[in-house]
Amino acid sequence: MYEKRLKDVIDISNEERRQIQLIQLEILIEIDRVCRKNEIIYRIGGGTLLGAVRHKGFIPWDPDADVSMERKEYDKFFEACKKDLDKEKFFLQEWRTDPYYRWNYARVLRKNTVFVRAGHEKLKSKNGIFVDILCSDSVPDLKIMRPLHCFSCFAIRKILWSEIGKDLADTVFRRTMYKLLSFIPRDSVFKFRDWVIAQIKNEPSELYRNMAHKVSPKSPSKWGYPWNNDKETFFKVRSGELPYNYTLTELEFEGYMFYASKDYENSLRNSYGDYMKLPQKEERVSHIPCSKIKLIIPNVKNYDELIKKIYNPENDKS
Repeated sequence: MYEKRLKDVIDISNEERRQIQLIQLEILIEIDRVCRKNEIIYRIGGGTLLGAVRHKGFIPWDPDADVSMERKEYDKFFEACKKDLDKEKFFLQEWRTDPYYRWNYARVLRKNTVFVRAGHEKLKSKNGIFVDILCSDSVPDLKIMRPLHCFSCFAIRKILWSEIGKDLADTVFRRTMYKLLSFIPRDSVFKFRDWVIAQIKNEPSELYRNMAHKVSPKSPSKWGYPWNNDKETFFKVRSGELPYNYTLTELEFEGYMFYASKDYENSLRNSYGDYMKLPQKEERVSHIPCSKIKLIIPNVKNYDELIKKIYNPENDKS
């Protein structure tokens, strides 16, 4: 599968990688602005959270950015973007805003940029430099239901990926299976996903997960991740008895402050284990290969200074 994908990959220079990161920084600033204005709870997550804690910015070799929201908060964000997102520069991309979009998470795209992931050239959805928005959904507390919920996540992920898998899967059998799955209407898959979410009602439970990705093997449960906050705190925040950002803290990221969970250390341990330990040098590579890019100069303060922080693998002595 990956050999077919790699033949279309273009080499991104160290300077271009840093330029991509700063465009993503501009997107993060816009997400933060919309969320603060509307008192929406978000958290930097994944490699962005890891980068904030370990590097006070992007992981140097990885042009990738993620934020996470609970499902109800994302619903508020979706509505807020209709009136508050700077639509001259940014586009909120998800299945309801882009009829060709097939991923089980949203993105904020930077307009006037191009970023085509290698192997995705045939997709008709909009593209550009982006920040992923990953929703946290509750996992059933009833243990007998957890395997069924896990299988639903697996099936949704595979059906949505089938448009790619029918060309890139590594065996004839798998390509044939993805070809058959690709006939399932996209909208039906998302409606089924929303039905699954509605069954749990997204109330606080023992575990949560992002339905678009596998659960990390480092998590204490194979079904999801432990919630960081107790139910009493959850309902006090929702009712307004506690401030909307009560469960959050701020972390420095490329000279800006973004929200993270107060319990971010446990979140990082559940995802990465010893998160302060640097990976081996041969593993310090971008995990998002692309076949076409077009970049712009983003509107971020101290751009001239930030752009100088270019990661060069040849000079990496750590």
